[in-house]
Amino acid sequence: MDENIKTAAEKPVKKAKGKISASEKEKSSVENKKEVISEAKGAEKVTTEKIENARKPAAEKIKKSAGKPSEKRKIQLKTRTEISGQEFKRLLRLRRQAKVRRPRFVRIESWAQPSLKLAWRKPTGRHSKTLAGIWGRPKMPTTGYGSPGLVRGLNPQGFRETRVFNPAGLEKINKDKEIAVIAAAVGRKKRLEILKKADSMGIKVRNR
Repeated sequence: MDENIKTAAEKPVKKAKGKISASEKEKSSVENKKEVISEAKGAEKVTTEKIENARKPAAEKIKKSAGKPSEKRKIQLKTRTEISGQEFKRLLRLRRQAKVRRPRFVRIESWAQPSLKLAWRKPTGRHSKTLAGIWGRPKMPTTGYGSPGLVRGLNPQGFRETRVFNPAGLEKINKDKEIAVIAAAVGRKKRLEILKKADSMGIKVRNR
């Protein structure tokens, strides 16, 4: 009996197949967590490096373009004297064509309700057919109906109109770009003085 007990004690205990102890489970879970954390840290490093590399050229562009107007802005900043005569006439012609194509924008339901004026007001209703752009409804003001920016606000001759109230107001006018318009409240005596000074300075007056 004693010999049998010794042999049984000396024999190693066989583990049941498919069963893992609790300590081994804890070790494996800890190792898995460490691997996941290390992978996440590596992914974060990669993403941060990518973001920094992507930001560098953008930041360099901003530094280079700081204080410098864009190409579109450069074109807008051009004055009449910097544009060639043919180009200026072409822009005025385009503006006339755009004005012919432009419809009259009136307030919705102004034709049905006398209390509403014709002046344009943007519709705000969520069921508005005009706001949805459904065919057959009145047109809305959009950028496609606009005129070229370089000739916007100029009169048909290509000059910017400036109101004048007295002869001293003519001194602020640039005769190459602007044309004088005598205000309606100016009397006959002062009007003659303005016209006389405008002729001596070579300034054009629209309402002589």
